[in-house]
Amino acid sequence: MNTDVIMCIIALSAIISPIIVAFLNNQHDYKIRKLDMIIKVKQEVLSDFAKNAINNFDTNSISFYASLNKLYIYFEIDEKLLKDITEKQHNTIYEYQDAVAKFMKNLSEQI
Repeated sequence: MNTDVIMCIIALSAIISPIIVAFLNNQHDYKIRKLDMIIKVKQEVLSDFAKNAINNFDTNSISFYASLNKLYIYFEIDEKLLKDITEKQHNTIYEYQDAVAKFMKNLSEQI
């Protein structure tokens, strides 16, 4: 093979290689940032639900159900655990807190 052809191939690969590597690195960084944002949003939604669930023992507030609706966007909801919170009549606040804790544990495992 002619040395000029070999030198041309080496020169082209020296020019193209950094471009390909930079492109692949940028794609990877984009995916990592996207995952970080999703995790952050999930944590905020779960935190908002926890704050509203604490205040829901005596009343069925609109903010509780609004935060519950946000959970459906980001999490797979276990309907049995949800019914323990929303439909079951709790005799004490401790029973209610236990039901909320089980629900929150199930959701936090999805983050």
